[in-house]
Amino acid sequence: MDTHIHYVQTGIIAAFGSQLIHWLNHYTFVEEQRFSDPAYAWQVAESFCDELLPNGTTTALTSCAVYPESVDALFKAASARNMRMAAGKVLMDRNAPDALLDTAQSVTRTPRCRWNAGTARDATSTPPHHDSRCDDPHPTHG
Repeated sequence: MDTHIHYVQTGIIAAFGSQLIHWLNHYTFVEEQRFSDPAYAWQVAESFCDELLPNGTTTALTSCAVYPESVDALFKAASARNMRMAAGKVLMDRNAPDALLDTAQSVTRTPRCRWNAGTARDATSTPPHHDSRCDDPHPTHG
């Protein structure tokens, strides 16, 4: 079990960054924006799951991107491999490119059944990307 992993950062593993902010701005945010494309999200989700299994990881709490397509792809790839994932749209409402910003209200309006209807092995989560990226990293679901 891996309790903290970012599937959307698979393509930038070991990318150089002199400081965290440099790494986020030059690699992470650029890469995460690519997950608005369902085909790209699917390709990375398959690769991500294929890399976890040989290392004995069958369950993970993973961060996706703000795009629902990134969550769809991960749950589909994990289900095809009988893996258990807790995942969901990551929340960022400040200090990131506009294309990656979302609101706590938007996240709470995304129907959880969109991802929980397929299998009892999946669970949804709404993780903040990082506390400095969220005004309220713990939105109230109502």
